[in-house]
Amino acid sequence: MRSDETSMNQAFLQKVTEIVEGNLQNEQFGVEDLSAEAGFSRSQLHRKLKALLGKSVSRFIREIRLEKAMLMLKNDESTASEIAYHVGFGSPSYFYKCFHKYYGFPPGEVRKLLETGELSNQFDTVEIKSLHKGSYDSSYAAQTLPLGIRVKKYQSVVFIPIIALCLIFIGIYRFQKKALKKVKSAEKSIAILPFSNLSSDEENQHFADGLVDDLLMRLSLIKEFKVISRTSSETFKGKNDKKIPEIASELGANYILEGSVQKHDDKIRIIVQFIDAQNDDHIWVKTFDRDMADFFNTQSEIAMQVASGLSMMLTEQQTIDVRKNQTDNIKAMELYQLGRHNWGKRTIDGLNTAIAYFEMAIIEDPEYALAYAGLADTYYLSVFFDEKEKSADNRVKALGYANKALEIDPELVEAYTVLASVYSFLDGNWQAAEEQFIHGISLNGNYSTLHHRYSEHLMITDRSEKSREQINKALSIDPLSFIVRMVSAENYYHRGYFKEALNELQICQDLILHKFHLRLYDLLFLVYSHLENGDAAFETYKQIEKNSFPEVSDINVIDSLYHALGYFSLIGRYADLSKDNVTKAYCYAFLGNKEKSIFCLEKAVNNDAGISGIWTSYEFMILHDDSQYIALLNKIGLPWSPDSTNF
Repeated sequence: MRSDETSMNQAFLQKVTEIVEGNLQNEQFGVEDLSAEAGFSRSQLHRKLKALLGKSVSRFIREIRLEKAMLMLKNDESTASEIAYHVGFGSPSYFYKCFHKYYGFPPGEVRKLLETGELSNQFDTVEIKSLHKGSYDSSYAAQTLPLGIRVKKYQSVVFIPIIALCLIFIGIYRFQKKALKKVKSAEKSIAILPFSNLSSDEENQHFADGLVDDLLMRLSLIKEFKVISRTSSETFKGKNDKKIPEIASELGANYILEGSVQKHDDKIRIIVQFIDAQNDDHIWVKTFDRDMADFFNTQSEIAMQVASGLSMMLTEQQTIDVRKNQTDNIKAMELYQLGRHNWGKRTIDGLNTAIAYFEMAIIEDPEYALAYAGLADTYYLSVFFDEKEKSADNRVKALGYANKALEIDPELVEAYTVLASVYSFLDGNWQAAEEQFIHGISLNGNYSTLHHRYSEHLMITDRSEKSREQINKALSIDPLSFIVRMVSAENYYHRGYFKEALNELQICQDLILHKFHLRLYDLLFLVYSHLENGDAAFETYKQIEKNSFPEVSDINVIDSLYHALGYFSLIGRYADLSKDNVTKAYCYAFLGNKEKSIFCLEKAVNNDAGISGIWTSYEFMILHDDSQYIALLNKIGLPWSPDSTNF
């Protein structure tokens, strides 16, 4: 390479590195932002970094964040969780996984490795003598260590003078150490752990769960708060072996609210502890002895006490919002909570049970907007479980109940989420859906369902980086939710990041205790196939056929196919058996069969209920010059260009 060209490449890499370092604290900073600031198109920047470093743009950004995190950990700047947020990770748990994968050990062991001499404290080298998983692969270090601080015997692609880099880092440290204190003091992320039921009647647990839901709803209306979803907090129910800081770290929360509830006749006692999780220190502990008739006012009082404990001065409108009761009927609240519990199962039986509970809640309180929104969302999900004729009826009901909820409460984010979902995933009315998503977020940014569905909408309409931003937001609110993790995995998969997709899918398996879930195993099979892990693909496919096609499943046939022809034969078999047209299209595209892939996409457009699948997926690269594929995209109103790849 000529010296002038080398100098230009060095200048380019230094420029993009400095841009990323200048935006470390912005977790939303991604490929599109870096492209804009660097003055390149997304595809130009991708090709240039691939040529020079062998990295995608998103990997380049992520590794700079991790390298900065390592330096901060070495300097003992703060806790690992705080550093995770400081370098732009929306979830500490995701940061830990990325850090462990990149360096070979978790961030919590940096100090220990420094003290034992296994990790060098110098900024110009990262020397690891021994690790938990065996000897260190120095060739890997040559590929992954930071620009300008790699071990000299491995020639890096570009050289940045060590002394200058150290001076830069020292300046950054001084500035960011002050900034970190401000971030810590400004962060108001709250998780409410499941309240204990101290009543003799076990049925009162539903009441305790409803209390938590109501508190979450009130606190989520304060835009300055990040409120962790109950789906994630619920995973710690009955787990007394974990300490508060550990729980908070896994949930990505700085503050924890926990308590107990005891009902007796028409009296209620609620004991609440509000805890600074970073220091494991109680901000306050209060006991509320009230009449049952005063229950909802007590809920708003607790929410106001939380705001006060964080020195938060609510505006007049915020005070009105927090004090507003969705219902004054405790029975209706409990029925609504049971409805949402079954809605979250996402099974036919679960959805039918949810409908029954929501309907009973409405009988108890005909003006209960949340119950109408729950009913709307359940009918929306039912579209994907019923035959086409019944699905059309479910769509009408979903819209009707969502609009009924908005007649009662024009600012109900749950109802706007249903409208946006129907317009996007059933109607293909992309503009109308976009308006509803954006309006819903403006009302309440703490509803993870809205963010993960908006992420799916953005992926469908070929805005993959913005989609990643939205699913990261959902993960920060609901890090232990199966469906949120699932959408995150799909985001990675459709952009061609198969290892990252696999990491998310493995978390999904843990969340559902390795039970069979078709959506999960579908994607797991394709990801293993892309990673050329034939044995894992084989084992996954056996589960798919056993659970989804028991009438034709034959383990001996599957075994013979795999051992004779490899996992490609299983992809073809699955394509033939699958009932989902877009899944079939993915499989045929994977096998390079353009004609069959197009045929299945045409069937999806003409016969399926709603717009399913990601039509700009990595799989369909082979179709980008196909006139039939382009015509199908135009037919459903999706944007297309030759450069509209998601990776």
